[in-house]
Amino acid sequence: MLDRKALKVNHEYQRQAGVWPPHAQTYFIDTILEEYPFPKLYFYQNFNRADQISFMEVVDGQQRLHAIQNFVSGNLELTNASPKYREKKFKDLTQEDQERFLLSRLSADVIIGAERAQLLEMFRRMNAYNTPLNEAEKRHANYHGAFKWFIQDVSEKYSPTLQAYNILTTKQIVRMDDAEFFSDLILGMCNGATAKSSASINKVYLKFDKEYPDIKKHEEVIDSFFKWFSMYMSELKGTFITKEYVFNSLMLAYSYVAMGVLGGEEVYSKAKGCGLNTDNSKIMEKLRGMVYAHETKEVDGEYGEYVKACLIRTTGKENRLVRLKAMISALAPE
Repeated sequence: MLDRKALKVNHEYQRQAGVWPPHAQTYFIDTILEEYPFPKLYFYQNFNRADQISFMEVVDGQQRLHAIQNFVSGNLELTNASPKYREKKFKDLTQEDQERFLLSRLSADVIIGAERAQLLEMFRRMNAYNTPLNEAEKRHANYHGAFKWFIQDVSEKYSPTLQAYNILTTKQIVRMDDAEFFSDLILGMCNGATAKSSASINKVYLKFDKEYPDIKKHEEVIDSFFKWFSMYMSELKGTFITKEYVFNSLMLAYSYVAMGVLGGEEVYSKAKGCGLNTDNSKIMEKLRGMVYAHETKEVDGEYGEYVKACLIRTTGKENRLVRLKAMISALAPE
């Protein structure tokens, strides 16, 4: 229909074709191949009185349609935004996958008999009921480079763990708070204990949008941490250690002690890259003490400064630094 102009794009509603870069197109094609749902398309049935020809206009869905068209015509090679089908064009798929793709159902509503003013109002109202994007969702929409897709991949991989550990709720993950969590973590790996802000996270997205030289190193840290925690510290899940802001500090401390990865100018200790305490029971004992002190708000005991840093301004630089040093002390050899 697009090729024979029976389906046209009306730019009163839609952006110019080609706005989606290959990564974004790949992500949508992968959504179809993996049989995940996506929003319906909206067409408007129109009529050219001069030529006595009926045709349809795309009200909503131009980028999705052009992604499909580019893929089927062989003009799109899938990027690593599709882990299973990366570096494949449509012709490289198996016959079964090609047929399954071509037979995929695209839900569409066709609007018939509406005046132009009614159509514009209809489109305005459809968009008016959308939930406003939060900062993580805006970044996902605005960036399409290496860092955005790394965060997408690591979030998809570990969001079930974040939910199982009660770090984030299902509702938070749906709104991409898992992407926010990992973006903030990478900010810490790069810059050390810094205050969390939308502006600072945006800078990381921008810095690594075209090239992300530390991707393998950061991926290794995250994978290694979750493997270690699940093997030796899993009984702490659901405790005060797995509060989002505390878990961030624990992961950065692990990155510093176990892997020697952490930016910033502060001297945290002499434990950088020295390796974790080989006696995991000692680490567990200290972390349990921190959990209890935090839970009981024991500000005068051994972990008093740590507790104070957990009670107010939890994402501020000073309190992040206090928590980070306490976590490093708990993980490092005695």
